[in-house]
Amino acid sequence: MFQLAVASFAASTALHAAAAAALSVSPHAKVLSAAERVAVAEKLPSTVNAVVVSAHAIYTLLVQRWYSASWIDPPCPPALARAFEIHAGFTLYDLLMMLADPATAHFSSWAHHLFGLAGVCAARVLPEGHFIPAAFMPAEATVVVSNALYLAQLFTPNNNSLIAILLFVRCLMFTVFRLLPGPIVLWHMVATTPLEKEIARIDEKIPKVTGEKFTWDRFRACVRRYTKMPLMSSIGCAINGPLFVILNTYWTVLTYSAFIRFKKRNQMFKIHHI
Repeated sequence: MFQLAVASFAASTALHAAAAAALSVSPHAKVLSAAERVAVAEKLPSTVNAVVVSAHAIYTLLVQRWYSASWIDPPCPPALARAFEIHAGFTLYDLLMMLADPATAHFSSWAHHLFGLAGVCAARVLPEGHFIPAAFMPAEATVVVSNALYLAQLFTPNNNSLIAILLFVRCLMFTVFRLLPGPIVLWHMVATTPLEKEIARIDEKIPKVTGEKFTWDRFRACVRRYTKMPLMSSIGCAINGPLFVILNTYWTVLTYSAFIRFKKRNQMFKIHHI
């Protein structure tokens, strides 16, 4: 089942090695520290993973609209299953990179990677609960602009216009892909949970919500349905859901702090761990 995860780990490692080899013969090799060379090489596999994983998740959520009728019953779609496995392989590679230089890894990165790895592996094998990790997968798109900003700060530190643009784009990306998904997930779970009377009168595999989308009765029905999920699914989502909301909110605040500080004092505030 996890063959794609193994392939992703191998591909991430190979991309890192290729980037490191190219960097070693470039003019920048002599001016970068060892830690910076590792960080630059890591940007290639992390960017590739971010594009692939977020594209799969966005396709599932917004193009296929896989969970539009219900967050409960649809089986895990193939595109999402691939995204979970690919991200698991990359995360394992990235954890090894963090272990190689623990001083550069922020505690929030460790929490994100360890709980994220457990989450995507569980979502791949458990029959229910995959909507919640799926909803947070598009957030990987923010890695692309964060990597671009890191490289701009490192190689063109005097290009204030470019850095300001990237800081602003990063704020927007984090707002859309990291800050908003938390409340959207909760709203969608409640809004698509059918009441008992709706289940009774609709002869369909996935009962549709026909009444008002957000009521206390529907919220209570959502909680009852959540508690009926397999124990590992319900516990995992109860831990990872709030954790990722907290991390994403914290990181979004940091992006705005960095942008404001740069605009006010032209002072860089590097946040390498995001």
